[in-house]
Amino acid sequence: MPVLIKTSNNKIVLQIFKGSPAFRNIVSLAKKYHCIYNPETHEWEISPNKFESLHEELSDIDRIVTPEGEDIEIEKILYKPSSIKKFNVVVDVKDLKCPPIKGKHPYENYQLEDLSKCYSTNRFALFLEQGTGKSWILITLCDLLKKYRGIKKVVFLTSSSGVYNIKKEFSRFSDITNITTGGVLNRRPFDDDVDVIIMNYRSFLLVSDDYQKDKNPCIKNYRKTPIPIEEWLNKDPGILILDESHNISNPKARQTKAVQLISPYFEYIYDSTGTPADMEQKYYSQLKILDPFLVKNLSYYEWLEEYFVLGDRYSQYRVIKIKSSKALELQKTVDSICSRRFADDVLELPEQYTRNYYVELTDIQRRIYQKVVLTKLEEIQNSFGYLSSHELRNTFPYLMSSIDNPKLLLKHLDKFDSSMADMVNSFEFKDHSKIEALQDILISHANSKIVIWTSHPSVGYELASLLGGYHPLVINGEVPLPRGYSLDQLKGKIVDQFQTDPQYKILIAGIEVMNSSVSLVSATIQIIFDSTFNYTEYDQALKRVRRIGQDKPVFTYKIIADNSLDVFRNKNLEQKDFINKKFLSKEYIDQQTAKQIFNMTA
Repeated sequence: MPVLIKTSNNKIVLQIFKGSPAFRNIVSLAKKYHCIYNPETHEWEISPNKFESLHEELSDIDRIVTPEGEDIEIEKILYKPSSIKKFNVVVDVKDLKCPPIKGKHPYENYQLEDLSKCYSTNRFALFLEQGTGKSWILITLCDLLKKYRGIKKVVFLTSSSGVYNIKKEFSRFSDITNITTGGVLNRRPFDDDVDVIIMNYRSFLLVSDDYQKDKNPCIKNYRKTPIPIEEWLNKDPGILILDESHNISNPKARQTKAVQLISPYFEYIYDSTGTPADMEQKYYSQLKILDPFLVKNLSYYEWLEEYFVLGDRYSQYRVIKIKSSKALELQKTVDSICSRRFADDVLELPEQYTRNYYVELTDIQRRIYQKVVLTKLEEIQNSFGYLSSHELRNTFPYLMSSIDNPKLLLKHLDKFDSSMADMVNSFEFKDHSKIEALQDILISHANSKIVIWTSHPSVGYELASLLGGYHPLVINGEVPLPRGYSLDQLKGKIVDQFQTDPQYKILIAGIEVMNSSVSLVSATIQIIFDSTFNYTEYDQALKRVRRIGQDKPVFTYKIIADNSLDVFRNKNLEQKDFINKKFLSKEYIDQQTAKQIFNMTA
């Protein structure tokens, strides 16, 4: 029996009949060329990049049949042109509801220039550093496209903490009013006849899964979007805005795949983030969603093979480094579709003063920390003197718990001997080594508004209890929600209170929740009490205070426990992955290297 090659859902597929004598050989060939099997249709999806080579080998094994007219459709997929269009238009300031801010020389008109770049094409990326006014550009762009090109529908995806703020700014920067938000309280926003739907990326995945229940509730890793996008768009071109687009930089994440499935329905697509990629491979999804042509219509693994040196003893797809011959090519591709700006280049921002405030661990903290370290060193010794860097990295949360809030170790006592429980239970947060330093800073800036950044919610609550006399506001991922409030709405309310009400001097903010889409310019002091290893979240959080609207010098204090992993955590954030590049670049770590990382003597 012949092999059938045709198109399905704008993809080239291979259909193999079990009665064919060459069935096993054809299946082996499909696997060789990384074809993707669909158990529902029993078809193999062929990558356009592999089609010609596979077709040539396949013709030597069996007869190939292509239905009439399918040759033309296959050619359209194989030689799919770019979807990027250019328009010869000029933005007139008179058409804007809210005027742009003025940058410093020679970038006085940078916002208007970037708005014009977006308005002059249907696919573009704004890789602008936090605090440079991306929201104004994106929302003003939607307003212009609606007024002068008749684009009615917008899907606006943003960070987990940005929905409330984006909805407010639509009223400031545009005349668009028919807006809804999607999420836990509205899982089917595409059923409504609205102009703008705003969601965070996690909520968008939740919404996609809810629509999937109508088709097959047992399948979550679907291959076609279950959302009725075509019906919602009503055959009109739509706008897809991916704010904080680093959230879809992992092509294997389900939320990334859900976004990719809706992107072909939109004529206008815009990316926006201040931290597009700390590793070159993270550009793939952002480029592909803008236009598959930018990644040469390649799958992720095909793209990796073309641009990177791959493979080690554990995985043939592990990225070792970008090929020197391809680095400039990728850079030019990214540069061709984006505007990249840094706050200090384009804005007259006030001075920023940063101080590392080192403290010593208390006796009980040191004993707890040493217990965690020695337990890990014993594990290394029992592993013939070496431990994989991956295992060591997984130890960091336990080590940081012993510094940030030892009580967190109560959940992991099974990893230690019985003496650990006694030590942890004897610890009182009021005696934390960082508390005295924190109080010194608060007294030194008694008349200022202050943001205290934390990573662990439990640390935030402990600080709120100790600083009760200041009446601090607290927001993190575990804060109890008032009836009828989402986390994003509560965050918006707390930010408004902190920004406008003089009685609130201190905001204790969780880095994960408050790292994007908010302005905290009423504060001039920020203190990092306990941090994170996530550079993107950390970097974005610190830009909440020093940004557009800030007219006073900003003081940043980093309280660091000396002679501990806290020092390395700070270096990791300052030097963007210091630990991995300097200490965990090898597959296995010996005891001496581990001691250096932990800042421990023998």
